[in-house]
Amino acid sequence: MSQAICRQCGAVWDECICSSWPLQLIVYSRHQVFCILHNYCNLPVSDDPQTELVQKSRNISAAFESVSCVIAEIEARLAMCGEAGEALVDEAPQVDTIEQLSRPARRALNYCSGWRRRKESYKKWCWETENTRKQKGIKQPLCS
Repeated sequence: MSQAICRQCGAVWDECICSSWPLQLIVYSRHQVFCILHNYCNLPVSDDPQTELVQKSRNISAAFESVSCVIAEIEARLAMCGEAGEALVDEAPQVDTIEQLSRPARRALNYCSGWRRRKESYKKWCWETENTRKQKGIKQPLCS
């Protein structure tokens, strides 16, 4: 399966560092979520995000509506991370690369990334990820 290439910078979408993407091609990769948080740092982390109306397919809609849907989805994912999500929102505008984020913020970024929202809680995801890493013999734990 071939991967989509960014028309602006020529990189694979997962590694694209452009500040904007066509909305129909947002796949919530780590780099896309980080860049959205880095460039739009005024996203509040709400306890009860209104995402029931998030549009699953982006056929015909107003431009502001699609952007609102992307922001609402990111807010909902961040809210599931609790304090780690807040750390990500606080740190993303202040750093230039993902590697400069603190460990909790990187974990929250990993949890928030992906085409679909995770069904498991953030705590359970951390536990499962850490156990998988232990089984593979990776010594440094991902979650603490």
